[in-house]
Amino acid sequence: MQDATSLIRTHLGDPRCGWGIGTFGAIAEFHRDPGEACHTQDLETLTTVTARGGLQIDPRPGIEIVAYEGLSADRRRWVHGLVFCLSHADGTGGQRTRLTELGPDHAALLPRDRASVLFDIGVGAPHLDACIRTGDPELLALLRRHVGEHVVQAGHAVLRAIIEASPHRVFISRLGRAEVFQTIATDASPAGPHTHLFPKILGAGRTHASGIPLGNDALPCLWLFPPNPVFDDRGEQKPFDPVQYAAFQSLLARYGVPEFASAKSRAKDALSSRRAPDSIPPPRSRLERTALRIALRQFESEHGASPLTRAWRDAFDPTAETVRPGLH
Repeated sequence: MQDATSLIRTHLGDPRCGWGIGTFGAIAEFHRDPGEACHTQDLETLTTVTARGGLQIDPRPGIEIVAYEGLSADRRRWVHGLVFCLSHADGTGGQRTRLTELGPDHAALLPRDRASVLFDIGVGAPHLDACIRTGDPELLALLRRHVGEHVVQAGHAVLRAIIEASPHRVFISRLGRAEVFQTIATDASPAGPHTHLFPKILGAGRTHASGIPLGNDALPCLWLFPPNPVFDDRGEQKPFDPVQYAAFQSLLARYGVPEFASAKSRAKDALSSRRAPDSIPPPRSRLERTALRIALRQFESEHGASPLTRAWRDAFDPTAETVRPGLH
């Protein structure tokens, strides 16, 4: 646990890092700008609160850290992050599937919010209590009329009212809570803290995207997104940053999955030696295929395109360069 606490403390102090508490289809993200004023910035209690939202992290024994890299639809890019996992025995929360009133939020990060009422909207994830918090009498009355209903479905009156009223969102796991004060955006994700909720994706009943290599007993209770070396926190392409690249590669070497690391290493060695794409064994799994494609993208970001990398692209990474990724 000490290793996890130290890692969290280091990155919580870096405003270039993003954080998330959520599940596949629902997540609260916490971001702050460099120089942004904080109501609270306490690296001992692992708490940061700004005018737009807040994050409090509560490490506990049994944390497993997994570093990962993933593909972007834009083949100039890749995404990366760290997942702080607990076992099902340690990481399971309320598992509510119906709108539930939880009472005043005595654990709110700011004293002003502790008399407001917390409602779990019922996403049903084992490790996430996705809540809203309000003291608005009109919204309270509507929520109480619908307590006990399945409200996480497109077009439900409660979801429409939540979007219109934009109450605080409070996402809680066994490793902490993220609070979002900003208005709910209905188009592009805003800068700073924000939430995503996709009822159709939640219907898949998964805790994380399939490309992230977590064990069967691992619940992703906290996400860390260090700065990416090829795009900024607004999703805009930027010149390759070798320092940010090396920093995450160090984390990947320590916390990554060995199968992924080995496949990436084979591909990078072959590229550095100017060998043809058929000089390495074909990937045997989805994870190895992903590793190979990311190795190619990273090599090209460092060294530029060439006839050699184009041959590797034709063989392994023919993805169209049309779609921007999200932050992670």
